[in-house]
Amino acid sequence: MKCIVTLRLLPVFLLGLFFSFSIGTAQSYEVKKIDELLGTKKKLSTNKMVSKGQTSLESLVYNVNPSIFIENGNIQAYGEVSPLVAEIDLKDWNILKKNNPLFNSVKLIKFKYGVNDIKNGLDLSLLKDFKQLEFIYIQCTFNCNTSALEQLFQNVNGIKITYLVAITE
Repeated sequence: MKCIVTLRLLPVFLLGLFFSFSIGTAQSYEVKKIDELLGTKKKLSTNKMVSKGQTSLESLVYNVNPSIFIENGNIQAYGEVSPLVAEIDLKDWNILKKNNPLFNSVKLIKFKYGVNDIKNGLDLSLLKDFKQLEFIYIQCTFNCNTSALEQLFQNVNGIKITYLVAITE
C-alpha cells in the first residue's frame, strides 16, 4: 500500500521539482525610479564614498566622475583616472559589446531613452568588458513606465536598473 501511494505521488513530486527549478532559474529583475532606489532625492557632496572602494549610486548619477562618452560611434574619455560612468547614445549600444579596456572600471551606464527607441533586446551578458558594472541609469525623454522598461533588458544578473522621467520643453 505504501509503495502504491509513493508511486502515485512520484509524478506530482517530479512536476513540482521541474517547476521550482524553472522558476528558480528564470530571470527576474526590477526597474525602479531613481528616488525609490535611493530613498531620497538629496545629493551627496562631491567624492563621498559609501564604503572603502564603493562609489554610491547617488555619487555616480549626480556628481562629476571620470567618464566616457559614446556618441556617433566615437568614444571620448574624461578624467584623470579610470572611468566610472559611461554615457551613451542608445543607437551606439553595440559599441559596448566590443573589447575596450576603458569599460573595465565602469560602474554605471547612463543613456537617454526616447519614445522611438528600441523596446527590447539589450542583452547585458554581451557586455563582457564591464567587469565592475553595478547600475544602469535611464533618462526617459517621455513619460515612460517601469513595466515598459522591464522589457528592455535581458540577462540582467544583479545589475540595478533605475530611471528618471526627464521631459524637456
